[in-house]
Amino acid sequence: MKKLTLFITLILITINTNAQVYSKCITYDKFDDVITESNSKTLVTITDTTVVFETKGYNPVTYRIIARSNKGTNSDIQNLINDIYGYEEYYHVVNDHDWNTVKRIETTALLIGDQEYYLKEMGKYVLTIVNRTITTRYTGTWISSIIMITDPSGNGSIGKNISKQVYYDK
Repeated sequence: MKKLTLFITLILITINTNAQVYSKCITYDKFDDVITESNSKTLVTITDTTVVFETKGYNPVTYRIIARSNKGTNSDIQNLINDIYGYEEYYHVVNDHDWNTVKRIETTALLIGDQEYYLKEMGKYVLTIVNRTITTRYTGTWISSIIMITDPSGNGSIGKNISKQVYYDK
């Protein structure tokens, strides 16, 4: 019975996990000027609750998902940008080390009933991750994949003076 439970648990974990290796990372400032380009491998693992960036030679960075949405699906290909077809998944995330602070903000906002306070304070911690899959227009055959992490508030959650990091698979 224990073996069966372990087997089922392992299957469920593999079903709910999506991992992709990216080989190039470009970092941008708030004016979309390139700050750095690196060719180090990064493994990005997306589960139901977290997104983990593991770059060779660095500690893994874990983000907790607080909201998600998508533009298109594998079976519903969209025109993303200027005749580039595919689909996108959006994740609004909080860095794992900021999780307790975010929970305190949510509790305080609920207790005082102030939506404006909630939005203002949460804006300091929430990042956006976009997982873009580029496919052919009609058949949906996979061509490429990129993942972007952006800091809309510009408060340095990703790094000092960094507004966006883009990871490429090729």
